[in-house]
Amino acid sequence: MALIHCPECSREISDTVKKCPHCGYKLKKVKQPKERKPIPKWMFIAGIVCIGLVVAARILIYSMQLSYEELTQVNSLNAKIGEQIAYDLNIDSVLELSEYIKECDSISSEYDELNWKQRFSVTDYEKISGKKEEAGKRIEEIENTEVDSVIKQIDEIGDVSLDSKKKILDAEDGYSALSDDLKKRVANYEQLETAKEKYYELAVNDTVSKISHIGKVSLTNDSHAKMVSAKTAYNDLPADYRSKVSNYSTLVAKEKKYDELNDRKRKLQDVKSELKKGNLNEAKRLLEQLPNGFLYQGTKVSDLKKRLRKNSNWVALCGRWKTTGGRMEVDQVWKYDGSSKGWNRKFSKGEEFIDVHCQLKDNGKVKVKIIGSIPIYTSYSVIAEGLGQGTVVVSKTKTVSSMGTIRIDSNTTLTLSPTGISVNYYKVNPNEDQYFTYKYKSVMDLKKKTVSF
Repeated sequence: MALIHCPECSREISDTVKKCPHCGYKLKKVKQPKERKPIPKWMFIAGIVCIGLVVAARILIYSMQLSYEELTQVNSLNAKIGEQIAYDLNIDSVLELSEYIKECDSISSEYDELNWKQRFSVTDYEKISGKKEEAGKRIEEIENTEVDSVIKQIDEIGDVSLDSKKKILDAEDGYSALSDDLKKRVANYEQLETAKEKYYELAVNDTVSKISHIGKVSLTNDSHAKMVSAKTAYNDLPADYRSKVSNYSTLVAKEKKYDELNDRKRKLQDVKSELKKGNLNEAKRLLEQLPNGFLYQGTKVSDLKKRLRKNSNWVALCGRWKTTGGRMEVDQVWKYDGSSKGWNRKFSKGEEFIDVHCQLKDNGKVKVKIIGSIPIYTSYSVIAEGLGQGTVVVSKTKTVSSMGTIRIDSNTTLTLSPTGISVNYYKVNPNEDQYFTYKYKSVMDLKKKTVSF
């Protein structure tokens, strides 16, 4: 208990009374201040720890700052991770999916090589394993589909016949495309092997039958088609089955015969082509390579040989003939007395040539084609250097009944014979001068054949 002063009368009173005993003043209860308790030790320690943590955090943040090289590695890896996460795995390519998984593994390897600061900055890395697992499941789905497809193809072969080839080959291609591990999962593979064996047995028998039915070889479409069918059937057999075709030697012999006939046909067609061009000697040469009895499309070799023998003179004439003699000249003739003077020049051997082609017609006539040129004088001079010279171009096609003289133009004639050609050119120009008449003449013998047509 303590003594206090009454607020009204100021006398000392006990602090426990409710009113002053001296003046009756009611006292208000005064709230005494509490004593301060000392700060607990654990709160002091906690404050120190918090301050330490803040300092440590600041130090940690500073220490986690990346260098330029480290940041470049992180950014590159984040870009790769982003691409992998965004990649659509709904594809049907096992190869592409396998490459995707390899890329995921590569990203994991790169991540493992980063330091702890870099790994802290890598985003979405935890999603890579999920995408990799998804790709693996997609591969498994595709492989299951491929295996099931091959099994179904084998089952669909059914009863084997010659029409089963495509189904068997498709199933075999499907099986061959599988990996070695997937092939082990094709439970009905032996069924495919049995079907192949059965089919090729039928194919061998079919090939033997086709060869047997070729019959006599001829140049008809039917004969050729039978051989092609038999050879195609033989070539379609695997090597170890071809040896079972017992009559293959017959097919070889018939093919050789057909090739021989076909070669004769081509030569006979070449003969007809050369005859059409008027190259009788070339036609004769080709005919000598063919047997007399060969016949194709109504044309018989013996008939053509007989026709050429009958026209042997024309055969002898066909070719290139070169000059063996002759000359060209010009004369100036006085009109009042007929006296003359002139110039002339001899032809050198082989100086000129003329080509002759002879086409035999069905009516017994011959179409003769002549190509060449004839040197001539074109004017007169008292000195040789002043003589004008030129040529007459010969390009003449004419149908005749027999050999002899052919007129090329009003001044030129050619005489044809089995031993050569004679040329005669003659031109008179009486109006060139009032006192003279000029006569131009070229005579040329071509008796040497250097090329036979």
